[in-house]
Amino acid sequence: MFEGLASLLESEKSTPQSTSGKNFTAVYECPFCQKVWNVGIILYGNKIPAQVGITCSNCSKASEIAENISRIRKIYRVINLASQPQIASESLFVDAVAACAAIIIAADGQILKEEVREFKDFCINVFKSKDSFELAGDRLKFYLDNNEKAFAPVAKLARLDLTAKKAIFELLFCIAFSDGTFDPKEEEKLRKLAGIIQIPDADFTEISKKFVSDVQDEFSLLGIDKTEDFSLIKDAYRKKCREFHPDLYQNLPESFQEFAKKQFQAVQEAFEKLKRRYENV
Repeated sequence: MFEGLASLLESEKSTPQSTSGKNFTAVYECPFCQKVWNVGIILYGNKIPAQVGITCSNCSKASEIAENISRIRKIYRVINLASQPQIASESLFVDAVAACAAIIIAADGQILKEEVREFKDFCINVFKSKDSFELAGDRLKFYLDNNEKAFAPVAKLARLDLTAKKAIFELLFCIAFSDGTFDPKEEEKLRKLAGIIQIPDADFTEISKKFVSDVQDEFSLLGIDKTEDFSLIKDAYRKKCREFHPDLYQNLPESFQEFAKKQFQAVQEAFEKLKRRYENV
């Protein structure tokens, strides 16, 4: 689950000619009217087929996902429980995931609405039945009220395959970073859960780097240190937009124009990520 697909496309490289795609659910924003809704995506190798498009139910305009990757706000791995015979029922899986989420949400001693929202977003996209979604909410509340009991069901998740484990840990990292910070207590709990669920160290590090680098890069792209003052972020954004605006590079060599274009786009994407994060606080 990431804000955008760049890191995921890089990490999910497989045989380019593969005919067995990997399934994801994405939160996609229409490039014309900005309506947001969920779409299914299948990656073949590490590419989205160019012809994969969608028609917006709000403005009726069609757009191709491959050309609008920056419009993907979040992405979730689809967990196929039918291929996980080690888990006796979906309810046991839901219970164990809710327990993990409660451990991370409560790790720093405060329960934040954006952390709970991340868990709900995950449930909406991964648990397709209404019963499972409602159970997830009930079990999360139970484990938040009884956090000392949350570790007991977690061991069941060690039976899952690696893809499913990654999906769960992407959720947990998303919860930990939802407020724009990464508390040492959250890292401690994540590492403890990784040991119980048996996530290999290399995979834990790979997932961690995606989130840590995202938080650092957004501020560094705007040329400022990390801050909670959104007015400073807006000022830095305007300054960088003026610095890399394509119009300033029209009379320079093509390589300079391309560099400015990429920097301008990167600055815009960094600002949009921070803006969404601050809007959720």
